[in-house]
Amino acid sequence: MRRTVCFLPVLVACIFTFSQAIFADDGDAGDADAARIRKRWSLDIKCKAPKFFSYTNALGKIDQYWYSIFEITNKNETDVYVGVNCFAKTDTNAYYPSVTDPVIERNIIEKEENLGGYPYDVVKEKIDEFKVQNRYFNTYELSWEIKTIVEADGKEKFVTRRRLIKPGQTLMAIALFRNIDEKFQKLELHFDGLVDALRYKLERNFYLEEPNYDTPDFNYEYESRIFVTYYQRKGGTLFIQFSQLDYMKQEWLIQSFGYIADKSTLKNLIGALESEDPLIRTFANGILRTITDVPANDDRWKFNTLEPPNAAPDNKEAILLWKEWWFRKNTVLQYDPAMQRFFVVEAKKEGEE
Repeated sequence: MRRTVCFLPVLVACIFTFSQAIFADDGDAGDADAARIRKRWSLDIKCKAPKFFSYTNALGKIDQYWYSIFEITNKNETDVYVGVNCFAKTDTNAYYPSVTDPVIERNIIEKEENLGGYPYDVVKEKIDEFKVQNRYFNTYELSWEIKTIVEADGKEKFVTRRRLIKPGQTLMAIALFRNIDEKFQKLELHFDGLVDALRYKLERNFYLEEPNYDTPDFNYEYESRIFVTYYQRKGGTLFIQFSQLDYMKQEWLIQSFGYIADKSTLKNLIGALESEDPLIRTFANGILRTITDVPANDDRWKFNTLEPPNAAPDNKEAILLWKEWWFRKNTVLQYDPAMQRFFVVEAKKEGEE
């Protein structure tokens, strides 16, 4: 079953596929125009139904949380950089980013592992052990790890690096959401960054027994996919602390953007950062990070896809940076088919070989 919804004129239609498979190797049977899919890598995911957690701080303020424990597994034959993002959406049409809070995370781990009543140092040591075992990461730790480097002068330096997940490895993490609307009856968990896929089409009308993906007869589109699980709340909105969420279904939301080697696609993606739809902003931001050489760890480019573009100062700055980058660099951008990424290639000066 397939539904097509047009979000923006500059973007290709968004396809909703009702399947538990990550993706098929071929287009849908019966759809003569369906593009084939080239899988580069994908991460399997398992997530538990969200649970409620309430915390009262030292000032007597009560914060309410929902959290879900999930696992990602690398079933590829190569290492994969982890870049999984998570947010929640309710049937009241509100979006909630996953937050990090060491105090709340500690309390949740105590609850999950029955560590309540143990001294603080004992609990901390146990949590440190879990982290070494790749368990109970928060969503930041899932994608980034802090390495200690000893420099030549003997001083220690802390460096933040993208986390790698090795073949066969499983990482466990907590997706934590603060002060979700108490009136919700349905909750969706959205996970981005689990799949790297290319959609391709033959440009010539002839038969290839064994397609060569590097031939110019193929034209690629980059495809962004968000994994969504749907839950429904039991009972009414009273006594939220006793609420339970039942699993309903899961699906992939798919957004295809124009040919990845076409620079006009980049311009369209930058424009999509200003969309009123947070899903479109999420798709666009993820693709821009993937097919350009803009540094992923540069804080100036941080973009909160769930915040309206004009409401968040960081988003305004990031959009301005992207527009300035496009204005200054679009004439010297070249696409590298091997890396499937745009790079800045400065023009050679006169006399240079």
